[in-house]
Order: sequence, then structure tokens, then C-alpha cells
Amino acid sequence: MKIKNLIILVVLAIALTGLALLTSKNKDRETSVNIIGTSFLPGIDINETVRFTISSPTESATLIKCNGIWCLADNFNYPVDFERVREALLSLTKLKIGHVLKVDEKQRSALCLNTPPSPTAGTLVTLYNQQNTELASILIGRGREKTSNENQRFGDDFDGQYVARSKDSDVYLVDSAIHNFSGSARSWLNTSLISIEPDTITNLTISAPGKTDIVLAEADQGSLALKERSGNEDSNPEKIATLQASLAHLNFADVANPALTDAQLGMDKPFVFRTVTRKGEIYTVKLG
Repeated sequence: MKIKNLIILVVLAIALTGLALLTSKNKDRETSVNIIGTSFLPGIDINETVRFTISSPTESATLIKCNGIWCLADNFNYPVDFERVREALLSLTKLKIGHVLKVDEKQRSALCLNTPPSPTAGTLVTLYNQQNTELASILIGRGREKTSNENQRFGDDFDGQYVARSKDSDVYLVDSAIHNFSGSARSWLNTSLISIEPDTITNLTISAPGKTDIVLAEADQGSLALKERSGNEDSNPEKIATLQASLAHLNFADVANPALTDAQLGMDKPFVFRTVTRKGEIYTVKLG
């Protein structure tokens, strides 16, 4: 082969390679433009979800639907706030793609879009249906910070979120910040037990094993005093006010193992607080 012909072939090969790369880039750019404004999770029926897991670099939680009620698998299937679960799942269906990014490993780490439990991981949310088939898996990374002018107009610090699909190498900037998914199992519990306004209590009876009942009754509106006194006994307003305040915000920190017996929990001989309100509502609290 002549040198001249060889040079021509090399030039043609370089030109064709460049054309192929340019065509590929144009197609990628065209594809990216075409999906802007579309749903981040197209074709997902969120109502099919019966279980979802949340994993962060340090925590994890599993929520599961038991007999139609959302429960926390990590805490003996204790019921969680249905409205919170509903809002969290619906928020995923409302996400719209605002930008598509091609990133390298260093950039991916900076956006906190590695898979847990890596220190540079995001929060991985995976949805499953009744057949235990994965419906979607979303990696939630850093939020997109607003400019200083935007921060003055809006209260939130973020107006978007960097996310990725588990089976997709691309990174997406979606149009809304995602705040609803916490890897802390306890954060999904509604820890409020009772909330009784102090000035609505008309009667409070305290029973203890082997002790005479203590009965507090409404003296003046909103204040309680000992119903029966012996000798020079008198009510202690500060103690009564503290007790009323505790019933106004009685919360729990965790759920006990159902396998524990009443004797192990102290519930075989509990202290019992029985409260009656002005509306005739009766609340009974047992302390083990």
C-alpha cells in the first residue's frame, strides 16, 4: 500500500471516530433535554408498596404494611403515623427531573451519592410490592443550595435534591428537596401517649400496691387538691402541678419487647393513674 493511500485511510478513520463521538454526544444531550420536566419515577404505582427500607451511613429502618396498617418492623411491628408514610411515599412520585449530570467517582462522593454504609453515602430508599419485587430504589444525596437571594425569599435552604436510581449511572437534580426519609427507626414512631390539658382534669386517682388510694379532686377550676385529708395534712400544689404537667405531655422513648412478661416489666403490680376530665373522658396509665 502506498504511503499516500495509508495517510488517507488514517485521516478517514480519525474523522469517522470523531463523527461517531460527536453523534453520540449529541444523542446523549438530546436524550437529557427530552427528559427534563418528566417524572423521576415514571410508571410507579405507589399504592403497590407494602414495604420499604431506608438506609443511611449510620442508621436503617424497615416499614411494612401489616393488615393494612403501616408498622415499624424494627420495633416489633408497632404502628407508625400513617399520614407521614403517605406523604413520604407520595413525595417521591411528585419529583420532576430538572437536570441530568454525568459525574465521576469524586463528584459522586461530593454529592453524597455512594451506597450506604460508605461515609460519603446518601440515603437509600427501596420500595417493594406484595410479591417482594423491587418497585424502585432511589439514592438521595445532597440538597441543592439556594442562592442568597433565593434564601431571602424562601424559608428552606434547598430547592432541589441530587438523586440517582440504583440501576442508573446518571445523577439527576430533581425539583424538590426530600426531607421525609429518616434512617432512624424511632423517628417514624408517634411517641405521644396522652395529652390532657391540666385545667380540664376534675379527678385524679393514684393507686399503688399495698397503699391507700390518693384521690385528687377539683377544688377551684383548673386546680386539684386532696379530696380526703387526715389530721393536719394539706395538698402540695407544686407536686400536683408537676403531675398534671406530666399528663399533658406523656411520651415514650421506645417499645418494649412483647415477649417480656408482666412480672419482668413490673406490670403485675403497677402504679395506676386514673384521670377523669370535664368532658367525662377517662384515661388510665399504668407504670411498671
